[in-house]
Amino acid sequence: MKKAFIAALFVAVLASALLAAGSQDERQFVADHPGKVSVTISRHVNSETPAALAAAFEANLRRMRDLLVAGPMFNPPLGVQVLGGLSPNSDSPEPSAPHAPIVSTGFIQFYPYIVDRKSGLPVLFRFSTAEVNVSVNWPRASLEPNISEGQTYFYLEPERVGEMAGFPVYRRRDGDHILVMTRGKPPWVPVTREEFVSLWLRIHQKNAAGNARDTITPKVVEAHKAALASMTAEERRMPARYFRFNMMQPMLAPVGSTQGDPLVKANLDSFDTTVPRSAIQLISLRFQYAGDLDFDRPASTCSVDVLRVWQMLQTSDWRAIGAALTQK
Repeated sequence: MKKAFIAALFVAVLASALLAAGSQDERQFVADHPGKVSVTISRHVNSETPAALAAAFEANLRRMRDLLVAGPMFNPPLGVQVLGGLSPNSDSPEPSAPHAPIVSTGFIQFYPYIVDRKSGLPVLFRFSTAEVNVSVNWPRASLEPNISEGQTYFYLEPERVGEMAGFPVYRRRDGDHILVMTRGKPPWVPVTREEFVSLWLRIHQKNAAGNARDTITPKVVEAHKAALASMTAEERRMPARYFRFNMMQPMLAPVGSTQGDPLVKANLDSFDTTVPRSAIQLISLRFQYAGDLDFDRPASTCSVDVLRVWQMLQTSDWRAIGAALTQK
């Protein structure tokens, strides 16, 4: 009874908020209202990191932040208020990587100004999904997860659609993604067909061993064993493409097919281990749009917050931002 009451209350509050906000069609954006920018940096949280190393990384992070918000779109941001935060963390998410650099994650959120129905004045609209995810020195932070086991992680590779100032730009279902990096080595590499089927085989074997009544999973195990046994040496080394068409069989696109999505894993050799861990070697920015935005030619009538996210990617001086990449 209590749970039902809480659920009903939540629905009522949500409905009230949505009604108060109105639909996008009913909202009137104030696209020329000057907003403010605030992207904070939290203090380094790992006390085991030498103070000098932590201070050097935070100084690098502040320089990067300043370069990111120096573009014309931010001076001032029109029609939006920009709020965000970056959090350094010396605990590498890649524990097997030797001399792994300090990482940071964070976001830059765009909130639109709309016309208040009562006063007719610009007010900040606090509901927005238009944002930029920012990660530093973390190859897989912005990738779409596919499957993991222990310390093994596989991801769906976004589609490469071009480059800006020599840095690769990728496209995802919800937006664009740019990688600003020091070295030519990509931050991720293909997963082979053998790796993908072998990982799923281990997962299914564990599941089968944990449930004596399960009669389906043992058949899936045998199907994966058979798939591995039938692969030639060349097929085992081929890049894997995730394609879900039969749960009883490995979720792989047929050899030579372009169906599905390419699978990748973090490239731990993409970092230069001769420089200090405080150096910024990779900046990954994922631009998340919303609604039915045309990623190539957005209409001026779309939500101003979404438009400003798109404009940040298009108008930023990526060559200048690349100066945030350091060797110390």
